[in-house]
Amino acid sequence: MENIIPKNKRITYEEFEEIDSKTDEMLEFINGEIYLLSAPSVAHQRILTNLSTEFGIYFRDKKCKHFVAPLDVILQNAQEKHKVQPDIAVICDEKGLTENNYTKSNNPNICMQLQSPLS
Repeated sequence: MENIIPKNKRITYEEFEEIDSKTDEMLEFINGEIYLLSAPSVAHQRILTNLSTEFGIYFRDKKCKHFVAPLDVILQNAQEKHKVQPDIAVICDEKGLTENNYTKSNNPNICMQLQSPLS
């Protein structure tokens, strides 16, 4: 995998999509750079499960829904486009969701990322 990720070079989102389409690895694209995601620890998964349960209870009868990683979230404006995989994303307008081998949201209301000492 390392040989297809450019080193010390910023790339376009279109170049990233080409690289992403050729791998099964989980990748993020932020500010022109590719980040290879590693598997989470057991402690991370326990915390995420607990948070997800609470979010599920809170949002049960509400318009907003929470989604748990892996979930590709596309953040963009007129100048930039990024792809991240937050641990939890809260989306209140489901028109922002599409399914094309993965789920995208152009308008998450909350993106939550758990941090570990190794991050």
